[in-house]
Amino acid sequence: SYTLAGVKGDDARVQAAVKWIADNWTLAVNPGSDPALGEKVRYQGLFYYYMVLAQALDSAQVATVKITTKDDKGNAKNEDVDWRKALRTHLEGLQQADGTWVNGKNDRWMEGLPLLCTCYAMTALELCK
Repeated sequence: SYTLAGVKGDDARVQAAVKWIADNWTLAVNPGSDPALGEKVRYQGLFYYYMVLAQALDSAQVATVKITTKDDKGNAKNEDVDWRKALRTHLEGLQQADGTWVNGKNDRWMEGLPLLCTCYAMTALELCK
């Protein structure tokens, strides 16, 4: 939202948003959900999340997301994630046999409709070039 309003990518507010993405990096679930509300809630708005994630990182001109993971021994390890490649690969794996996408884990906000999820996925993929 900041970049769409004309705020530059190096602005502290944009950088804070990028840091939040890095600190909460996942493509498995919507990281903005409240885990106290149960497992299913983690998947609501998932395809909208993919689209907005791609729009935000692209407009902030972020090429890689710097995340911290843990190795087998629990030691922290820094990693640069090529978000475009990661998101593209993830969405390719979710594509249905008929070429559409659908949120089969939570249909809230009409994400049970292939037309809507396919639009979200294609918008995200357009930014993953």
